[in-house]
Amino acid sequence: MLSKVEYALKQHNMINDSETIAVGISGGADSVALFLMLCEYKKTVDFTIKALHVNHMIRKEAGEDEEFVKELCARHGVELKCVAVDVPSLAEREHLSTEEAGRIARYRELKAIGAHKIAVGHHRDDLAETVLLNLCRGTGLHGITGIPPVSDNIIRPLLYVTRTEIEEYLYSLNQPYQTDKTNFTEDYARNRIRLNTIPYLKKEINAGAVEHISNMAGDMLELEEYIGSEIEKLFGDICIVNEENQNIQIDRKRLSELNPYMARELLLKVLEKLTPGRKDISRVHINSILNLLQTQGEKQIALPCGLKAVASYDYIVVGSGKEAGLYGTSYLERNKVNNIVSTTGTAISISNSMEILLPTKMEEEVRLKLWNGAIVKLRKTPHCGQRLFEDIKYTKFFDYDKIKCSPVFRTRKQGDYLIVNNAGQKKSLKEYMINEKIPRHLRDTLPLLSDGEHIIWVLGYRISAKYRVDENTKTILEVSLVHTDKL
Repeated sequence: MLSKVEYALKQHNMINDSETIAVGISGGADSVALFLMLCEYKKTVDFTIKALHVNHMIRKEAGEDEEFVKELCARHGVELKCVAVDVPSLAEREHLSTEEAGRIARYRELKAIGAHKIAVGHHRDDLAETVLLNLCRGTGLHGITGIPPVSDNIIRPLLYVTRTEIEEYLYSLNQPYQTDKTNFTEDYARNRIRLNTIPYLKKEINAGAVEHISNMAGDMLELEEYIGSEIEKLFGDICIVNEENQNIQIDRKRLSELNPYMARELLLKVLEKLTPGRKDISRVHINSILNLLQTQGEKQIALPCGLKAVASYDYIVVGSGKEAGLYGTSYLERNKVNNIVSTTGTAISISNSMEILLPTKMEEEVRLKLWNGAIVKLRKTPHCGQRLFEDIKYTKFFDYDKIKCSPVFRTRKQGDYLIVNNAGQKKSLKEYMINEKIPRHLRDTLPLLSDGEHIIWVLGYRISAKYRVDENTKTILEVSLVHTDKL
C-alpha cells in the first residue's frame, strides 16, 4: 500500500518541499491512514502537516472522536485545530442534505487553515461509488470520471488503494480507529451503494468490480482532458467573445457541422464562461440551443442566470445583453480590416444620425466614431484614372458628384432603397437585408451611408450601383470602416 500511495504522490506532483498540507481527520480508518501516510512521506519530502477535526454535532460519540484525534496528532507532533459546526442547522438553513452540509463545512474549515494544499482521504471504493452514483442520477463524461487525483489545490493520495487495503495497513501497525455508526445506516444514497450495490457486484458479477470501475474512470478522465483541449481550440476558432456586451457569438454553420457530442461540449463551454461554474445548466438547456439550428430565420430562447440564446441567419449569440444589443461591435470583428493606413484628425462621436460636412481641402480626412464603436474615415480626392478595387469589404470608393444631398450616416428608415445593378433596378433596404440574411437584431443598429432615402452603402455589405466610380468620375469619396481596436 505504501508504494501505491507514494506513486500517486509523485505521479501527480501532489506535495513539494516547503509546502503546508491541511488534512482533515475524522478519526475513521480512511483519514487516520491518510494522516499516517503523510507522516511517513515527510521522511523523504520536507513539508508541514496541519490537521483539522470537525465535530458535526450529530452524534453523541463525537467527543470521543475528538479526543482520539488529539492523542493521535500529539503522538506524531502535528498541529491540530478542532472546530464544532452545527451541521443539522446548516443543512436546514441552506436547504441541503446533512451529508452535503457536512462536506461544505469540512472544506470551508480546511480552506481557512491557509495551507498550500488540502489532502482528503478518498480511496478507490469511494471512486467506484461516485461513478455508480453519478450514473444512476444521470451524467455525462465528466461524471463518469468520478473523483480526480488532483483538483485545484485538493489532493487525494489514497485514490489508488481500496478500503480493504487501508484496513489491512492499519491492522499491520496495530493502529486503532474510530467507527462512525452513521456509515452503516441506509439513510444516504451513497451508503446504500456502499453497503448493498458494491458487495453485490463483487460477489455476484465480478470480484474485481471496484478495480475495473476505477480503471474505467481513469480512462475517462484522460479522455475528458483530451476532449477539453480540443474544445478549447474549437472555442477559439468558431466563437467570438464580446466582453463589452457580455455575450459569445458562435458560427452557426460551423456549430451544425460538429459531431453532436463536441457540439454539446462546446455549448457547455460557452455557458460556463457566462455563468458561475455549471450552476443550473443541464442537458435540456444545451439541447434547446442546438434545436435553434433547425429554425429558419431568427428565434430566441431563455436560459438560466438571465441568459438568452438568439439564433440569426449566420450566428447563435448567447449572452445577457438586451435583445438588440447582443451583437454589438463583435459582428464586425470577424472580418476586421488589417491594412488601413493610420490617419490624422480626431474621431468625432455621433449618435444614430448625423449630416457630414466634408472639409473644403480635398485631401483632408474626417474620422467619425459611430454608435456601435466603429470608426469611419472619409476623404475626397480627385480621380486620376487609377484602378480602384471595389471588392475590399471595408473600404469603398464612390463618385462624389453623383451624391445629391450631403452624405449622412444613420440607421434604417422606412422607404430606404438601393440600386442593385447598372440598369437602375431598385430594391428596398428591407428586402435586401432579408435576402442577405443580416440578423434582425443587427438591422436596427447597422450603420448606413445615405443620400436621402437612397442608401449609398450598407456598411460591411454592398454599395448602391448608382454611385460606382466610372470613366466620367471627377471626384472620389473614399470611405473606410475600421474597428475600434485599430485606434
